[in-house]
Amino acid sequence: MIFNFINLLQLIFFGILYIFTFSKVQNVFYNKISKPKNNATLIVYLSSIAVASINLIHISDAASDVVLYFLKQESLIKGILFSTTFFSSSWIFSFLFIRGSFYIIGQLTPENEIDELKKDNKEIALIHALIIVGLSFVIAPTLSKIATSFIPYPELPF
Repeated sequence: MIFNFINLLQLIFFGILYIFTFSKVQNVFYNKISKPKNNATLIVYLSSIAVASINLIHISDAASDVVLYFLKQESLIKGILFSTTFFSSSWIFSFLFIRGSFYIIGQLTPENEIDELKKDNKEIALIHALIIVGLSFVIAPTLSKIATSFIPYPELPF
């Protein structure tokens, strides 16, 4: 019971820290595009927070597993270090995924997306938002599986 409570506390702490810092960093980026945010910029901003949240949901499973595993091994420090690494790598992945999506979508479309967001082109914003959220649902489980593969579970003899 105490292990589950410790696990819950670390998930709450890292979850709040993850979303808060990600939204602050994204806010700075989108304020450079349009201040105050217009509708198109707000759509892409909110979708970037949704993408980070989807990644957070999936990486939380791996972080929970690693903390419970190391708590049973009586090594809380290792569990927290692994968990911190999982959350940090997911945060960085989310950041690069969002920023990279501007480059990729910009290469696939004839319009300059940043200019279109400044012009409040909601159609471009919605297309971008749907693409990144959809891709996040596909990519996030694999990101979690990659993280889980780093947990040093004991080898079974069979």
